[in-house]
Amino acid sequence: MADFQLIETREELDSLAQELLAEKLLAFDTEADSFYHYFDKTCLVQVATPRQIYLIDPLALGGPKELSPLAPVFASPEIRKVFHAAEYDLFVLKRDCGFEFRRGAPVQQTRCVRHEQASGFELSRHVGEFPLNEFEA
Repeated sequence: MADFQLIETREELDSLAQELLAEKLLAFDTEADSFYHYFDKTCLVQVATPRQIYLIDPLALGGPKELSPLAPVFASPEIRKVFHAAEYDLFVLKRDCGFEFRRGAPVQQTRCVRHEQASGFELSRHVGEFPLNEFEA
């Protein structure tokens, strides 16, 4: 049994976005194909709650612009968002999707302080154990 849920349809994404709005803490990471391409695109959005990991496939949805149901999640000041490599994630999500961000913690800096080789999802499980600096994106 997979330890994540794959999101590939608009119906699944709409449902997930509603679920995420009820959370107080979320971890995000994106993957793009910029290494061998002149113009990169968002190919995967990873989301973790305290109970579940979701992999959202923007390509199966029709492209990054189809991630629009997540806009209220990113804009909500009630949800703390933790990002791995926040600078690039915020850049591509703003550029590709026009998202606005409220209340978050840049995990990349936090990981350096803790000297851990951990993903944003692993850190999200321990986020209550140490203070994170918040930022307005």
